[in-house]
Amino acid sequence: MDKTSIAPEHRPPNNIAPVGVKSQTVTSPRSTTSTVIGYANVIGNTLPPFFIVKGKRFDPALMNGASGEAYCTMSESGWIHENILKENLQNHFLKHVSSMNAKPKHLLLIYDEHEAHISIDTIEWAKKYNLVLFHATCSYLQSSPAVFEHF
Repeated sequence: MDKTSIAPEHRPPNNIAPVGVKSQTVTSPRSTTSTVIGYANVIGNTLPPFFIVKGKRFDPALMNGASGEAYCTMSESGWIHENILKENLQNHFLKHVSSMNAKPKHLLLIYDEHEAHISIDTIEWAKKYNLVLFHATCSYLQSSPAVFEHF
């Protein structure tokens, strides 16, 4: 599991202008941030994305053009927090993993998240579903797993 934030801001290139002439670039005011969570396994299979959008009321138009199985939720900041992480695991991750052909006895979820997103309630819930939560920056792993590249 990996997450990335998306801010639809225009980042203009460096412009060169003659001396005395102001460089003309168009920029937008600071825009809101959305978060995308992606999943991939060792053999390269992926799950549909999980979107977190800033706001209070969900508008189905936000999902226009998204894959049919993608999931979207709202947060006041557009960032993930412990309640959204649990919603993600319950309503999205387990739904798609349980529909796969192989039914493993335990699931290992290596996540690249901040520790504050994992609550005791989420850990207890994960135990009931044989879901082992494993933080990627733990000393057992040589490098942090990633689903996303910088774009």
